Amino acid sequence: MKGQKTGGRQKGTKNKDVLQIEERLKDLDIDIIEYYGHFIKADWKALGYINETYIKESSGGESTTLGYTITPEMRLKALTDLAGYVYAKKKALEMTAPEGLKIVIEDYTAKK
Repeated sequence: MKGQKTGGRQKGTKNKDVLQIEERLKDLDIDIIEYYGHFIKADWKALGYINETYIKESSGGESTTLGYTITPEMRLKALTDLAGYVYAKKKALEMTAPEGLKIVIEDYTAKK
């Protein structure tokens, strides 16, 4: 049939790059979803850190607290990124009305 794709990968089949990345993560014993979960919860110990912050000492003996703090914005972005892997993205719908059909949308929550 004209316009239909034939051959190639089946729909949903992973390409070579994705398979290589998954294999490397498996070799390193890294579970992305688990990692994202620890990041979203700001679980520092599960991420391999002793504390949320680290201290840098100067040659003069003074110490400065520097941070690895995971901000709410960073956590939200990580959660949004993770959702893209877990839930399918929805396509926008385009609707057309038959000619002559009138569509009226009223806001019943507005005070009159």
